[in-house]
Amino acid sequence: MNREQFFAVVSGLDEERLRKALWNLYWRGTANVRERIEVEPAGDGKARPPRRAPAPADPETVRDEVEDFVSLARAGALADWHALLLENLADTDGGPLERIAAHTALGGPEHTFLAARLAHRRNNADVARDLAARCLHQLPGHHQFREFVVEIGATPPG
Repeated sequence: MNREQFFAVVSGLDEERLRKALWNLYWRGTANVRERIEVEPAGDGKARPPRRAPAPADPETVRDEVEDFVSLARAGALADWHALLLENLADTDGGPLERIAAHTALGGPEHTFLAARLAHRRNNADVARDLAARCLHQLPGHHQFREFVVEIGATPPG
């Protein structure tokens, strides 16, 4: 319905029915609709309600959240890759798995997780538990690290 049609329909309503209709719009409407209705009694009806500006984000909090997200995403992808390596490479002394797990270029919790899984595979439970706890200390929200800690019976950090 256009503006003229709307005015034709509401012109037959008395003041009480108009108030009721306006109240229903106000009560059931969104915050934006309520703000627009609140402006009408206060002014000439032409002014737009002031928009509430969102609270500014704390730059340090945003940076920390982004770093956490990137770390978790990166760790998840590398943890999956390391799982493929563990499943598909032969485990021999001095073999590719051992060289990958010991390589200094692959630092970080994902690398520690690979070393923990390799230790667990070799039945070195104490080393596996220690390394898994280190992983969770660095990335406490990582679900694969948490699952592995439960699987090997390690105690999650603090």
